[in-house]
Amino acid sequence: MRARSLPRIVARAVTRTVGRAPLLAAVTPLGWSVVVGAAMAWILGAGLHWVEFSALAAFCALVLLGSLPFAVGRTELAIDVRTEPRRLRIGQPGTCAVGVVNIGKRRLLPVDLEIPVAGRPGPPFQVPRLKPGAAHGFEPFEIDARRRSVITVGPATSVRGDPLGLVRRTVTWTGATEILVHPHYIELPGFGVGRMHDLEGRTADALSPSDLAFHALRDYVPGDDPRHIHWRSSARARSLGTGTGLVVRQYQETRRTHLLVVVDGRTAAYRDGEDLETAISAAASLALCALDNELEASVVVCDRTAPDATDRAVLDVCARALPTDLTLDELVDRGVHEAPHATVAVVVTGGVPDSGELFRAAARIPQSARTALLRVDPGARTGASGSVPAVLTMNTLRDLALLFSEGDLW
Repeated sequence: MRARSLPRIVARAVTRTVGRAPLLAAVTPLGWSVVVGAAMAWILGAGLHWVEFSALAAFCALVLLGSLPFAVGRTELAIDVRTEPRRLRIGQPGTCAVGVVNIGKRRLLPVDLEIPVAGRPGPPFQVPRLKPGAAHGFEPFEIDARRRSVITVGPATSVRGDPLGLVRRTVTWTGATEILVHPHYIELPGFGVGRMHDLEGRTADALSPSDLAFHALRDYVPGDDPRHIHWRSSARARSLGTGTGLVVRQYQETRRTHLLVVVDGRTAAYRDGEDLETAISAAASLALCALDNELEASVVVCDRTAPDATDRAVLDVCARALPTDLTLDELVDRGVHEAPHATVAVVVTGGVPDSGELFRAAARIPQSARTALLRVDPGARTGASGSVPAVLTMNTLRDLALLFSEGDLW
């Protein structure tokens, strides 16, 4: 009867000890396995009078007690983790520098420092003995940016423990730092398409009878607005006896372009996972081209949206974009909601959706906007269809410049 009650007594003792001594919270699962093994060996040795089990229990207890001092000691650190730069392009190297200062009043014993990178263990750091106020810096390590992503560096955590891994005491000192890896993008020539929208637009090659940007004078024809007659030139022409005697002003049409780019975020819409990356790169190239030409742009990239985009916002949204289950119609609706006054809309998808699905998505865009459907399909021929709206096909990102220069995209 007494032997049966021993496990309960041991369990109660361990529970009370853990509740009163936070140090035991540093015991690892392996350490608790040793505790359980020692308890079982002690029960068997006491109940069956086996000296071997009693010796095993004593040995396990001594090993565990000998490992606890490794977790003893108060650590007071100031850790500085600096990443440069915070925004990278694919293939561009980044660096992370780590500095440690002992802000305590006692000498700091050696301690390990862990700084995970992208959720994986980073390079090992061991902080040496430091006097109060002393600092120690580590050699900067390189951050590999091979793919478009968000790389999380940190948090910095100090670790104390025994060589056997029975106890492990960790303290987190810093938060996590994000490094945005922007996608590839290419430079495209400028464009000036749009619709007459307001008085702050860009001048186009088309001529207009009424606008702000003066172009030239021409002879009056029936139907011209009399308010645009240039009376001084008309008097001069009449005195010379040329033309009808009336001259009107001719203007360059002013247009304000607002580009909306929507990227299909469904992995099932692409024949290969890299095609989605190409689609995101194409969207970034188009939006940056518009912004470089001082035009407005809005982007919907998979699960991310930038209604009033800037260069940095476009690239950050593309870096953070993740696949989504939203349909192409839902993504287009989101884009129209974010940019209701868009004059040009480009829907980027893969080679899987058929023409019916693409045209249904394009029908959700207001008719006042010029729409292009851009497909990323390495197995198809690069070019444009004769439909309205045009369905354009590209194999690689370089083909986007070809479509742009030939005017197929606009």
